[in-house]
Amino acid sequence: MAEKLPDDNQTLLIVNCSKSWQEVVAEGVYICPAAGGAYNHHPTRYFGVYHDKKVSHVANIEAVVDVNPDDSTTVRWLVWPVKEADFRKKAVAGANRLRPKNEFPVRVFLLGPLQATNFNKDTHGGMQNSARYYDVSSLGVSTAGFLAHKLSGKKWSDFMNIEVNEQYSSYKGMYETLQKWFAAQAKTETELHVTFRKLEEAGSVLFPPSAREYQAWWLDKSPDTTHSHARAWLETGWQVESVNLSKETVSFKRV
Repeated sequence: MAEKLPDDNQTLLIVNCSKSWQEVVAEGVYICPAAGGAYNHHPTRYFGVYHDKKVSHVANIEAVVDVNPDDSTTVRWLVWPVKEADFRKKAVAGANRLRPKNEFPVRVFLLGPLQATNFNKDTHGGMQNSARYYDVSSLGVSTAGFLAHKLSGKKWSDFMNIEVNEQYSSYKGMYETLQKWFAAQAKTETELHVTFRKLEEAGSVLFPPSAREYQAWWLDKSPDTTHSHARAWLETGWQVESVNLSKETVSFKRV
């Protein structure tokens, strides 16, 4: 039985399509190798087409299907289980039309209508990872069309606090262990000076790329913040004093 995407999954997967974005937009499919760590995708509702330092289109993901050299298939996830057979046939047809057999097995993302947007990457260089994940539930969207409207004209830094590590489909519970680590610090400690890596190890978590790109990811001091990573230290009586992105270090003070 194929995995049905949970109704509450509101995750956007942005994929570096610099070499294939025209194919994705024209064909309504994204195809990549089905094996390898760089292609270990997690269930998401929306797909973002990244190239030239921007996301130019977004779409609802209808199904994700792995196609083998013998045309057997494995459905990774889908939105409408009643259409599973149709999705399998469509994936096989697209894979054989767009890729030679020596590239199989391949993973085929079957996309709904592509919606134009203009979501700009405002940091230096290109996209460092092949994929990035954003929990867009706070944006209150229900379709790719609404999402495209919300993202259009915005910068990645505007949404850095809703980016999640690829291990997670949402923030729920992601920083609980880190929060416990802050709470366990001796009351006599008034300052903490740690590396990003130390915090990741303490919280058994990997921070999203935004943590290493934007100082503002660390500097939320609002007691009413909805950002789970910041609540890990704010709710235990700590506040960020300074952060050094080049050295990947951060200093906290007790408040």
